Amino acid sequence: MSGLRKKKLEEESIEAFDEEPTREVQGDQEENEETEENGKEEESAQEVIDDDDNEETVGVIVKFGVGVALIVVAHVVLIRKWNSWDPSAKVEDKGEAVDKSNVNDTSDTVEIIDRRESLVDLDTELPTPSGSEDEAMEDRTPEESEDEQVSENYAAKTAYEASATPADSEAESNAELTDDEVDDTPDRWKNEEADAQTGTEEEEEEEEEEDEEEEETEEEESPPPSPPKPKIQPEQNPRRRGGPRSADDIDFEQEYYEYTDITNDYDWAIRNELDFAEDEFLNGSIERAKSLFSNLLVEHPKSVRAYYGFARCIDQIAENLKSNTHLLEAINLYARTLELPDISDALYLRVANRTIERMRFKGLYQKLIPIHRSLIQRFHNDPIHRNNLAVTFLLMNRLNDAKTVLENVLNRWPSDGMAAAHYGFILKMEDNLEAGVKYLKNGIESNHSGAQDSRFYFHLGDALYRLGRNDEALKVYEIGVKRGMFRSLYQRSLYNIDRLVSRPWWTLEQTTYASFFRKLEENWQIIRNEAQALLTKNGEFVDEAEKLRSVGDWKQFELFARGRKIHDNCRKAPVTCGIVSSFEAASTCSRGQVKFSIMSPGTHVRAHCGPTNCRLRAHLGLIVPADTFLRVAEEIRSWKEGKVLVFDDSFEHEVWHNGTSARLVLIVDTWHPDLTQTERRTLAPI
Repeated sequence: MSGLRKKKLEEESIEAFDEEPTREVQGDQEENEETEENGKEEESAQEVIDDDDNEETVGVIVKFGVGVALIVVAHVVLIRKWNSWDPSAKVEDKGEAVDKSNVNDTSDTVEIIDRRESLVDLDTELPTPSGSEDEAMEDRTPEESEDEQVSENYAAKTAYEASATPADSEAESNAELTDDEVDDTPDRWKNEEADAQTGTEEEEEEEEEEDEEEEETEEEESPPPSPPKPKIQPEQNPRRRGGPRSADDIDFEQEYYEYTDITNDYDWAIRNELDFAEDEFLNGSIERAKSLFSNLLVEHPKSVRAYYGFARCIDQIAENLKSNTHLLEAINLYARTLELPDISDALYLRVANRTIERMRFKGLYQKLIPIHRSLIQRFHNDPIHRNNLAVTFLLMNRLNDAKTVLENVLNRWPSDGMAAAHYGFILKMEDNLEAGVKYLKNGIESNHSGAQDSRFYFHLGDALYRLGRNDEALKVYEIGVKRGMFRSLYQRSLYNIDRLVSRPWWTLEQTTYASFFRKLEENWQIIRNEAQALLTKNGEFVDEAEKLRSVGDWKQFELFARGRKIHDNCRKAPVTCGIVSSFEAASTCSRGQVKFSIMSPGTHVRAHCGPTNCRLRAHLGLIVPADTFLRVAEEIRSWKEGKVLVFDDSFEHEVWHNGTSARLVLIVDTWHPDLTQTERRTLAPI
């Protein structure tokens, strides 16, 4: 009888294990029913034992069977609860945590992160098991890791495309979770099922059975084990996780975000839209970028990056169209950007530097001073902003103000090369040659980027020439050539167009202006008479302004300067001015002059170079005594009355007047023949 009861209990236990309720409530009801049934069977078993007191061994076996049945029931209940486990609650809590940690519009931020880095929708994010996320990731299978990597690479390539639909994402996510439950069941769970079916075969001795009964009783009282954790592969880069972001994740993304230094909290929420407009600008779609930035400003009027981007678009349009109107609009937009609140230091510096550059180009020097002072106040430990203020003062011809600023810089930063070079330049312009050489050399030798300018090499060499230290000057020029400051040892002009043909001496035919020069030669006597008439009047000729002569006397009378006629002077030389006015290459040459030049005997004009390679210089001999010479580069020639000689004065040239009477010539500068009409019209005057 006890054997039949035992067999019946085992069959009922197996049936209870195989049952699969459809709802949790139904499972609870069945659990109660099974508990009652077990109680009844326990009573029946007790009756059997009372009827057969002599069968103690059988009684123990029955008790053991009851214990096994209870274990099986507990196991079934646990499996049902595990199958009904819903992870959605954790996902919602996690999402709320990200929302609270974000700085600005967190919904937009989380959405953008999701679109960029994950194909899984936020609401279907796999829950993070208890403990740290890195620990949870350690059990991920290689297959899962590989699948996720493919998805993330795709998402990275389609940063602005929509993520997968929630339905698709959820289906894929749930399928993976189910597979993990089946494959990753711990061995101890499987062993318990085997023990439930084979427990009766292991009962041989009463002491062992009693020990097992005690152990099983302890198992009944202990809580069921927690469900197994799905295996998750360790993630090396936390930025690649989809779904909600923690504050650390957002900080990580900001650290490696391309525009972090110019993106404030307000712009962070709309960074995708700003980046898209920026990409359009960088790809050359200026009008498209302009429209995008304009729309952003309508929706987000406090966006500093949108202001800056819109200003850059207008600036580029001004550049493309050579439009002063657009340039002024861009300058105003830059200035307004600087006044916006919450502009980062990096963006303020970028906008301010561009504003300075464009205002200098436009000649708006006075309006620059407040910007310089704002930079000095904001970045007071950086000497570059004081140096830039000094440069603006130099452009305004306020040498004393520039000198004061530079002295303050050198007192605080004695080794600042940029300040030393500019200070030396000012001293040289004041004819303090020895001190000028000292500071110019210090600046150049510092290798400061602000001192590596051809002008400083030019003026250092010139100062050394004036001091008679010619060998040192040539060494400076040689270094300048090696460092790309000059076109060659002899051609040291500062304002150049590299593609132009360069040669020291030109024939009339090479210039392509032969007909004009022939006309000058045909009228040379009339031109000479007009010049001689001016010589009889006191005060008409003035000393040359560049202080190029080392000894002697050299005076000039200007007719055209910077491409403009000097009308009062031209009325005194109508024929000369009439011929020049008829030839645009000379009359419109904004980088040259037309003038009479008178040089006294014993004059020496030291070696020097003109400022630009964009012009050619013609000399018409009017009065040419013997022993007068002109060297250009390494070739020496002399003038002839009534004849034109042409040379490129960007090459080093030098004059000696060893004769006994005055030398008189007409100097006419013309555009270099290789310049286009647009270049002639737009090049800045010199």
